Order: sequence, then structure tokens, then C-alpha cells
Amino acid sequence: MFVAKSTMEMCGLCGKDRESEVKAFDDLKADVKGIVDSGVTKILRIFIDQSLILEKNNIDCSNNQLSVPIINLQGISGDLALRAEVINQVQNVCADWGFFQVVHHGIPIYTRDATRKVLYLSNYDLYKSKAANWRDSLGCIMSPNDPAHPAELPQVCSDIVMDYSKQVLTLGFTLFELLSQALGLNASCLNDLGCADLLLLMGHYYPPCPQPKLIMGTTNYKDSNIITILLQDQIGGL
Repeated sequence: MFVAKSTMEMCGLCGKDRESEVKAFDDLKADVKGIVDSGVTKILRIFIDQSLILEKNNIDCSNNQLSVPIINLQGISGDLALRAEVINQVQNVCADWGFFQVVHHGIPIYTRDATRKVLYLSNYDLYKSKAANWRDSLGCIMSPNDPAHPAELPQVCSDIVMDYSKQVLTLGFTLFELLSQALGLNASCLNDLGCADLLLLMGHYYPPCPQPKLIMGTTNYKDSNIITILLQDQIGGL
């Protein structure tokens, strides 16, 4: 994702109070992946859960030396020497790997505009949580009557999101038919009431973290719209 500030400026956010830090992070439109791509070696304070204690034997993901090649497109339009360097990188990566990841491509997709059917953002509860999760999320509203348009979705996942959503919606209709009949009602009762009229598809991305023992990718989650099952030493959401 496009990173509007330098690594030094990003790390400078740590000296402010949490409210200012959160707003500064959000205003950059630089998601967690963007922070990683900028090359930081120390995470921002807003991601650190002060009460979090992880086992010492946790796997340190920063030791993983295998990573997808990254091509930085920033500045290639106005700098012929830089463009030639990037072309050489692309040539080498294609020969050795056959694929690569592009950063600083300038496409603005980060947004918190809740009126949109497709959202890409970092931490939906960023302004409320005690510590932000180390993750970015893609959310898609796929109602059967007015779903998100394929053009609104990132090209890399557009086809599979549309196909998967259709199959999940079909399953939803079937389950509500079964529930209706189990209640002694007409098979179409719950579907006619609109119980299957909304599908929210969420996908999360957890970039490698330079200080993995200080953060959480996903914390305990509670939502009034779902059933949460609590068992001893286990938490599961349905």
C-alpha cells in the first residue's frame, strides 16, 4: 500500500498520546502492510498491548528468511535511472521467482467510508481498542439484491470473491429453508423475511512483524450479532 511518510516520521508517532497516534496513523492511509513495506524495525506504540504476555517459546516470524520479492514503483515516472534499476529488478525477479509483489503503486484503496460496499482498512475499531491488532482487513458487502460490483474489488481476488459469495448465499438460503421447516413454517418463511439478504465477507492479512512478541493479530472478539461460545481455555465464535 502507498506509504505517505518516511520510516523516521512513522516511528516519530510513538511520542504522542494514543488518540493523536491513532489519528496520525489513520491519516497516512498506510495500513499495517504499508508500515512493514516502509522498512520499520520497531512497531508503533498503538499496536502494543501492555497487558499481553506471550509464551517465550512462540515462533519468531522475523526469523523467516523466505519472502516474496518486492518491487517498489515509487518515483519511476520521473527518474530514468531509477526506472532502469526497477526494470532490472523486475527482470531478475521474473527469472528467479516468476512473480513479485508491488508496493508504492499509488492506487488509493484504503478507506473507512462505511457507505462503500468494499472497504480496505487497518482495524475497524482503531479509535476504540486499547491496542491495535497487527492486521489489515478487506470487507465486502455481498447482498443478493445489491452486491458489490466486481470492479470495486481488488483485481487479484475479484473473481473468487464473487464466486465464493454466490455459493455462500445459496447455502444461506438453503439453511434458512431448513430452519423454517424445522419450526413448522413454510420453507420460504425466513427467506421472505429477509434473513438471508446480507452477507459480509471479511478477509484478514497479517504481515510479518519485526517485534511479534509485543502484538496480537486477532484479540478476543465479541459481537452482539453472533453467538460466542466460551469453553475453559478456549474461545470460539460462530
